[in-house]
Amino acid sequence: AVPREIRDGGLALGGTPLQVAARQTLPAAIPAIMTGMILSLSRAIGETAPILVAGAVFSRRADNEPWNLNEAYTAIPIQIFDFVKRPQAEFQVEVASAAILVLMVLLLIMNSAAIIIRNRYSRNG
Repeated sequence: AVPREIRDGGLALGGTPLQVAARQTLPAAIPAIMTGMILSLSRAIGETAPILVAGAVFSRRADNEPWNLNEAYTAIPIQIFDFVKRPQAEFQVEVASAAILVLMVLLLIMNSAAIIIRNRYSRNG
């Protein structure tokens, strides 16, 4: 939340409400907005797996080929689910583990970015 004093100060100096919002309020709120967006994306990525387990339906091609990362509607959690379902042991252990590791690193990077942005632009820091 942006302190009300910022808005009041801008208006007291003769700025219009639009100028105050564009030049003072919005720039002061951008770090919090960016942090919220990153955390919401991170949460959406993390909660994709329970949605799949709860019964999300996805289509497969009739020729039963492995999914390609360039296909439409492919996401890392769906790839992991597909790898674990395959009968080949190398998919179940090695490839699925690598995909899970990629997903965890992606989540760690996004959460770290949110923390760095929050700390860099905090009023006390």
